[in-house]
Amino acid sequence: MIDLASLAGKIEEAERALRQEEVEAARLAEAREKSTLDFCRRLIAILRVVFDEKDDALPDDGWRVVVLSLLAKMIATVRAAHTLAVAGHGREVSILVRSALESLITAKFIASKDSKRRAKRWAQHAIVIKARLLRKQPDLSTKPEEKKAAARILAYAKRLEKRRAYPNPLFWASGLKKGSVRNLAEEVGMLWYYDVVYWSGSQGTHASPRGPGGGDVPCKFRN
Repeated sequence: MIDLASLAGKIEEAERALRQEEVEAARLAEAREKSTLDFCRRLIAILRVVFDEKDDALPDDGWRVVVLSLLAKMIATVRAAHTLAVAGHGREVSILVRSALESLITAKFIASKDSKRRAKRWAQHAIVIKARLLRKQPDLSTKPEEKKAAARILAYAKRLEKRRAYPNPLFWASGLKKGSVRNLAEEVGMLWYYDVVYWSGSQGTHASPRGPGGGDVPCKFRN
C-alpha cells in the first residue's frame, strides 16, 4: 500500500506542474488552432444572438419544444468542446462533438416529417429508460412517495411495451423502423457526417484500441 502522506511533497510538486502545463497547453492550442477556435467562437456567438433575437417567437409547446431542446443541448455541448479545445485537450474534443452531432441528427429527424409522433416517441423513451433502471435497481425507491412514483413509471413502461412502441428498448426510434443513429442520419442526408465524425468519434468515446492511444495496434500483436 502506498502511504500518500509520505508523498505529500511530490503531490504538491505535481500539482504545480499541472498548473504550468495547463497554461502552456492553452497557449499552444491558441497558437496552433487559432482559426478553428475563432470560427467556433464565432459560430456560438451567432447562435446566441439569433436565439436572443427570436426569443419571443420560440415555441413553448408541441413537438417544436423537443427539437429546440435538442438544439439547445447541441449548442451547449459544442461550447463544452470549445472549452476543452482552448485548454489543449484536443483528443477529447471528438467525444463531445459526437454527442453534439447526435443531437443535431435527432432534431433534424424529428423535424423532417411526422414530427408530432416522433417527438412523442422521443419524449416517452425517458419512461423506458427509467423503468429499465428501476427493474435493475429496485432498492433505489425507498420512501413511500418514491415507491409510488416508481410504480407509476413501471406501469407506464408496461403499457408502452404492450404497444410495441420500442421493439429495441435501448433505442428510442426502434418503433419507427429505425435501428440506429445511422438510420436517422441517412434519412436526413447526414450520412457523411455520421461516418466521418460520429463513427470516428466513437473510437475515443468507447474503449476501442484507437481510443486510448490513438495509434495502430502494437507490432507484437499484429500477427
